[in-house]
Amino acid sequence: MSSNLLKASIIFSYSISQAICAALPAAPGSPRRSRMAARSIALSPDGSGLYVPQGEKSINVFDTEQGALTGTYPLNGSPCGLLFHPSRPLAFVFNDADPFITVWNLQTYEASDEIPVSGPQ
Repeated sequence: MSSNLLKASIIFSYSISQAICAALPAAPGSPRRSRMAARSIALSPDGSGLYVPQGEKSINVFDTEQGALTGTYPLNGSPCGLLFHPSRPLAFVFNDADPFITVWNLQTYEASDEIPVSGPQ
């Protein structure tokens, strides 16, 4: 991937995440949209869903064709990113301050496993 294409992809991803943040309601009693702690977004392999880890123990899923929020799904941990399995309906959800990666079933939208991880010793 060329450097210019990579930069354009990053700018585009940032713009989409900012638009999503602006579209969601603010936390009760908050003048800002601080409840939205999106740090990343991921487009499903088939392009039908946009997944936004929240860092507040949930992931928002948006329908890309309708541009609508289709659900907010709870998870253990503080999700900050995810990676889709290349051939199975699974996503690996990376957690910010938690020592595990959540294996998330994309058919049931539930955690199917947690993989423990640790940093440098």
